[in-house]
Amino acid sequence: LPIDVIGGAALGWLVGAVIHLERGAPGNRPTVEGVRAALDAAGVQAAEVRPLSADARGSTPFIADLHDGSRAFVKVVSREQRDADLLFKLYRYLMFRTVEDESPFITPKRAVEHEGYVSLLAERAGGRVPPMVVAAQTADRSAILAQELVPAKGLDDLSSDEFDDGLLRRIWLQVALLHGHRIAHRDMRLANWMVDADRQPWLIDFGFSEGSASSRRLAIDDAELLAATASQVGAKRAVAAAARAISSHELVQAAGILQPLALSTVTRAQAKKHKGLLNDIKSEVAALAGAQIPPVDNVERVFVRPRVWLGLVGAAFAIHLLLPQVGELGQTLSAVRHAQIDWLLLGVLGSVTTYVMAALSLTGAVS
Repeated sequence: LPIDVIGGAALGWLVGAVIHLERGAPGNRPTVEGVRAALDAAGVQAAEVRPLSADARGSTPFIADLHDGSRAFVKVVSREQRDADLLFKLYRYLMFRTVEDESPFITPKRAVEHEGYVSLLAERAGGRVPPMVVAAQTADRSAILAQELVPAKGLDDLSSDEFDDGLLRRIWLQVALLHGHRIAHRDMRLANWMVDADRQPWLIDFGFSEGSASSRRLAIDDAELLAATASQVGAKRAVAAAARAISSHELVQAAGILQPLALSTVTRAQAKKHKGLLNDIKSEVAALAGAQIPPVDNVERVFVRPRVWLGLVGAAFAIHLLLPQVGELGQTLSAVRHAQIDWLLLGVLGSVTTYVMAALSLTGAVS
């Protein structure tokens, strides 16, 4: 395509993006009325529905007070969030070597049905998972998933002193139970663990989960939880708690994957606050398992490193400048043959002088 066509399209996209950012973009944002109507249509009578401010990636959360006195947590997945999931998985495919992501779902309804399916698998396996209420669809074709609301608070809301060894062990027993049935949660950050009044852990949000998961996917779950808990209680206690529930082989596998890019953004930020935390975890695993940790399997693709991107941009720019000259090679050679040497030398001297003057200017500015 001609460069002016590409430039015009890019400029139009930029102007449209700025207008949407400034004035707002049209979209099918879930509404309280739409959620209540969808629940009613599915046979679940809600006395009140209200938005919930919570960390719910890829969805919009609500709380529903039902007529039978119970309460439900309702997550809504819209078309826009489905599109965002598609872009997120495309980004991960370009950035990482082996992501093992599920293929993007065609519709929000399929995404919700998959989450409900894996949640039911986990519950049937004996996992402490909020029971399902209903899966339904709103009038604007957004999908909703309702589960019983667990009266509990998230692990990310606990202080470090509240992470006792008994709670850590019960969390890892839940992980071992799910992994024993090849269920990978794939988002084991602290915000997705709840603790009830009896100090029992509950695992929520199976939006990224997977049944029949590979051993690598299960190991990434373990690595995420190791890093997340170690950021609260230290590497020694985190590894010791894990070792009481999962095998040494699984621990070594998780340690071999442990690296910043294998972790979620939140867990990576938490680990950064504790210098050398990931290396401390690996050392504790090696000492406890009596085995050498295998070299880290780098998940980043080589071609996405900044140095490579800069090289590609530089090469493209050079080709853009030199290609017309190659196309008119005869005229270029003729100009060189008829060049006046005196003026050429003067031009070179002028060019050299500019570098000398720039160096002197920089020296004066620094001094």
